[in-house]
Amino acid sequence: MKAILRLYRDSFSGLSTPTWILSLVMLINRSGAMVIPFMSLYLIEDLGFTEKQTGNILMFYGLGAVTGTLTGGFLTDKIGHYRVQLGSLVVTGLYFFVMPYLTTYQNVIIGVFMLSAIADTIRPANGASIAYYARKENITKAFSLNRLAINLGYSIGPAIGGVLAGLSYSYLFYADGFTCIIAGIVFGLYFRNLRKGEDAERKSNAETGAKGKSPYRDWPFLIFCISNTAFAIVFFQILSTLPLYYREIYEFQESSVGLMLAVNGLFIFALEMVIVHVWGEKVKMRHFLVAGAVLAGLSFVMLNFYFAIWWIVIAMVVLSFSEIFAMPFAVAFVSNRADSASRGKYMGLFTFSYATAHIVAPKMGMTLIADFGFSTLFWVLGSIAALSATGFYFSAKWMKA
Repeated sequence: MKAILRLYRDSFSGLSTPTWILSLVMLINRSGAMVIPFMSLYLIEDLGFTEKQTGNILMFYGLGAVTGTLTGGFLTDKIGHYRVQLGSLVVTGLYFFVMPYLTTYQNVIIGVFMLSAIADTIRPANGASIAYYARKENITKAFSLNRLAINLGYSIGPAIGGVLAGLSYSYLFYADGFTCIIAGIVFGLYFRNLRKGEDAERKSNAETGAKGKSPYRDWPFLIFCISNTAFAIVFFQILSTLPLYYREIYEFQESSVGLMLAVNGLFIFALEMVIVHVWGEKVKMRHFLVAGAVLAGLSFVMLNFYFAIWWIVIAMVVLSFSEIFAMPFAVAFVSNRADSASRGKYMGLFTFSYATAHIVAPKMGMTLIADFGFSTLFWVLGSIAALSATGFYFSAKWMKA
């Protein structure tokens, strides 16, 4: 028992105080992340939209995310990651209080686009902020801690959200808005005095004319981002078609769907930091990335072979390992690839790959379900995951990762 406790203590050692505060902010923020996991159910069951209409709405959520990530990356290099994160948290929180009043098809499309465009400006800024405040020898661990906070929040959010959704879906928006604003207050109070160093670095880059590397001319990195998009298309089914699968095939109530999604967050909370600490320096990044992509596809293909509660729990555990192997090493690699003058742009393009997946994943998933059923969807996801694994391997090898 002492050895296990020592392992966990060592896994969390060596991280700077700002890194911990950034993770605390994300924990508060994501603990209120109740809307997106239940968005497909809300649109179909509460607002009465069809599956294809729901796919279109979620596609516009992805378009907003694309806009937000690219804008956030540009603004991070221009005005700094502090201002971008603070503005995103506060404005997003306020916007959530507007969303329950948007009920027509056109208004919901506009609403989710604006919501995700504002909310996702934080992604490249947050990544740049972690890279700025983390100690170089602990960069992967710093990103893992941030992801740990996010996933712990996601395990709390859907579990509570399932209960609130059973009362009224409007409560999900209010809870999400409230936690965004609280996270913004905590962030602003702590980092308002630390941003001087960030401002000085940005001023120095401007005075010396340092523009940094362009991620758009870094072709191995572009292939890496395309591969990450393919991986994310598979993984993000957890936010759209997977809850619908649980509801329609297993007839789960909202609370049970929330508990299934909580398995993912709790599993990552228990193991990711330990895996990064023990194996992070011993295994090449490309091997982690390939394993993550393969496991993502496997977790969905498994659902075509058996029908049982314990089987879908195992499939969720496999999907959780996929996330552990792929995501922290991918973002750490991006941070190492960029320089200080181009950190925002690299993070922006990387998070753009996730945002693109947010467009494609729900639309593709919902369309395949409507036209062919869940079984076909899961086979397609397995094929996409195989392509992602291939792209990860060669692009990371070319970049010597």
